Amino acid sequence: MSGGMTVSGRAYPTGNKSTSAVYLEKKAPVEVILGTPYEYTLTVSNLTNDKLESVVVTDSTGSGFTMNSSTPDASSGSGGVATWAIGDLGGGESRTITVRGVANGVDMVTTCADVSYASKLCLTTRFVEPALKIEKSGPSEVLLCDPITYTITVSNPGSGAARNVRVVDNLPSGIESQSGQSMVEFTIPELAAGATKTYNISAKATRTGPATTVLEGISSG
Repeated sequence: MSGGMTVSGRAYPTGNKSTSAVYLEKKAPVEVILGTPYEYTLTVSNLTNDKLESVVVTDSTGSGFTMNSSTPDASSGSGGVATWAIGDLGGGESRTITVRGVANGVDMVTTCADVSYASKLCLTTRFVEPALKIEKSGPSEVLLCDPITYTITVSNPGSGAARNVRVVDNLPSGIESQSGQSMVEFTIPELAAGATKTYNISAKATRTGPATTVLEGISSG
């Protein structure tokens, strides 16, 4: 072998590296002594940050060159055409193929390479399941004239946010809010997974005797 190396490259599909996905570079000796085995390389590079799939490099050597071996081995090779199934090529990743062979007594050998690939646009949707838990606490007994404070705790032990959570508390007979209402209602616009919110309800008794308060409803839209 004598002389230096010649390098040729092409960006696919636009021909411009800045707007292409793959760059294929071929490097071979400028001159080789007739009958002497030599090698050349093909380097395929992913110009993007995304994975390219099913990358295939093809090299057409014609009848003037006999390929003895390559690293990696060619997936197929017949009729002067060799193919390498590279597979997936990660973002910014490069692979180099080294081809070894000898000229068949001709004056000049021209080999032409090409590359193909598949690029997928993927979108992942995560499915979550909100779960609502509610607890209510208050005093066991109060004087008729004393204010009553109930505490309502709403939590979400699920894997996703619960939205538009509506809490309805129908107060029992003999109990009403400080504004004179028999029902207390509030809405939580969003309760994140693992979050807890606490609300205090101020009420009063209108008669003596036992009163059992029950939280009537909770929903998530």
